[in-house]
Amino acid sequence: RRSMTVELEFLYVEPDAMRTGAGRALFEHARAAAVTRGYKKMEIQADPFAAGFYGRCGAVAVGTKESLSIPGRFLPMFEVDLTAGHG
Repeated sequence: RRSMTVELEFLYVEPDAMRTGAGRALFEHARAAAVTRGYKKMEIQADPFAAGFYGRCGAVAVGTKESLSIPGRFLPMFEVDLTAGHG
């Protein structure tokens, strides 16, 4: 039985492409793909500098989690309810 939660990993935008809509397009594509595959929730361990972006995309901050690559560094965690409408 598959989990109903999917983790969004490795969504990056080059600095020159920030604030052009590229990140939003990638995020919405990932959201749609997760919904199509039947997931109900998406989890995101975000870079602190991307926290505002994920909030603007409708993700809800739910705490922090230790980085797997940098011991002692805690990163913001977000969740997206894939069953709710968005816009």
